[in-house]
Amino acid sequence: MANVIKVPETVEKRLSEQVPRYQKLLKEAHARGDKEGNTGKIVVNMLSEVFGFNEFKDLDLEYTIGEEKYECDVAVKIDRKVRYLVEIKAIGVVKLAGKHISQVEAYGFREGIQWVVLTNGIRWQVYRVWQKGRAPNKKLTREQICDFDFREMKPRNKKDQETLFMLCKRGVNKALFEEVYERQQVVNKHTIAATLMMSDEVHKIIARELKKLEQNTKPDKKEIAAIITNEIITPLDFDNEKTEEAVRKVKKMQRKSATEKAARAANENKEE
Repeated sequence: MANVIKVPETVEKRLSEQVPRYQKLLKEAHARGDKEGNTGKIVVNMLSEVFGFNEFKDLDLEYTIGEEKYECDVAVKIDRKVRYLVEIKAIGVVKLAGKHISQVEAYGFREGIQWVVLTNGIRWQVYRVWQKGRAPNKKLTREQICDFDFREMKPRNKKDQETLFMLCKRGVNKALFEEVYERQQVVNKHTIAATLMMSDEVHKIIARELKKLEQNTKPDKKEIAAIITNEIITPLDFDNEKTEEAVRKVKKMQRKSATEKAARAANENKEE
C-alpha cells in the first residue's frame, strides 16, 4: 500500500459497521448461488453503503460505452466526471478470468478512463489501463494495482482500511489510485533488481560489508556487480520487459544525479 494513508474517522466508523454486514450478505448470496443481476444489486449497495457514493448522484448504472453502445455495469462519478468503471460478474464465478479482465479493460480504453474495477462482490480487482508505445505499434496495456477478497477484510485493521479507502469516494478525491500506482512503479522487484545491478553505492556498501568478514580480502565492485547480475538476478523468473524498463529508469535517475552533482561542484568552484 502507499505511504501512510490517513483514513478519516467517519470512514473508519462506516467501514467498521458496514464491512461485517456485507460479509454476511455476500456469504448468504454465495450459498444461494445468486446470478449476475442479484450480485449487481449487492455491489451497487456496497458502493453506496461501504464506499460512500450517493447511489443516485454518483452511480451511473448500465453506463453506455462508445459508439458500439456497450454497457458497463456501473460508472462511478464525482461531480459528473467518471472516476472509475465497475464490471460485475455473478458471485458464483469462482475465478475472474482473462476474458472478464479484457472486457473491463476494453471499456476503460474506449472511454479514455484509466481506472477500472472487476468484481463478483467477493473478489475486487483494480486495474490501470492505457495505451503503450507509439503508432502504429500501440498496444492496450493493463496493470493490476489491487486484488482482495472482501470476506477476508478486517475493518479495524489499518492495512485493510487503507485498501478499502482507496475505492471510497473520499479516497478517490484524494487520488489514492494514482498514489498507490506511482509507489508500485518504484517499490517493486524490478526496480530493486535494477538498483542492485547498477548502483555503485550499493556495490560499495556490499564490498565494505564483505571486507568485515575477512580483513585481508579486497572485494572488487565490478565483480560484485557481475555476481548480482549473472548469478542472483538473472536466474530469477523476472518479466524481462519490466526489468528492462526499470533499468532504463535507474539509468535516467543516475544521469540526473550525476548532472546535479556536477552542477553543484561547478557552483562551489565559482564561489571559491
